[in-house]
Amino acid sequence: MIPKHELLDRFLLDLEKQKLQQFVEDNVMLEAVKKVLLFNITNSGTLIPGEPPEPTRNWALSVFEQMRGGESDEKIGRTIRGMCEGIYFLESGLKDLQGIVGRPKSPKVGEVEINEAR
Repeated sequence: MIPKHELLDRFLLDLEKQKLQQFVEDNVMLEAVKKVLLFNITNSGTLIPGEPPEPTRNWALSVFEQMRGGESDEKIGRTIRGMCEGIYFLESGLKDLQGIVGRPKSPKVGEVEINEAR
């Protein structure tokens, strides 16, 4: 199995990696984008101005409260599970993003790697 970072290296241009590096290094931008992306999953009062997004805040109780009037336990559970999976994949993608830009560039096929220690 090919590691994720190698797969990503195959389709990200050097310019795209450079832009991602700038994005990841700007912590304010990173946290703001994370809030916007999390908003559609955890938009039940868990995002607080001036604080970093905390996806583990009690948004599930808010979902339960909104749905408990006429929805089955099964539907509430499916909804919360889907939201949990969304948060997991978003967090995983953001970690991958930070991992992409933090690695040294690997040479492309046909390029010669220069050993600067010589």
